[in-house]
Amino acid sequence: MDEITVKFRFHGNLKIFLPKNRCAKGLSCQVKGTPSLKDAIESLNIPHTKIDVLRVNKKPAGFSYWLREEETIGGFGGQLT
Repeated sequence: MDEITVKFRFHGNLKIFLPKNRCAKGLSCQVKGTPSLKDAIESLNIPHTKIDVLRVNKKPAGFSYWLREEETIGGFGGQLT
């Protein structure tokens, strides 16, 4: 199965799920196939239920969106309760 490269940037309270050295610059990841946005996010150990807003290439997106090569994903979180 082929791999694609995507970049993730998480904002707000979602940063607590990332190693400190990865918070500011984002994560460039290789994923197998063309996973859904939800599956790719959860593979990074970030619960999808903690995400309030998702953007792909600065446009609104949902969890069922299928990722493509070289896309940039932004995740914005609110309260973690």
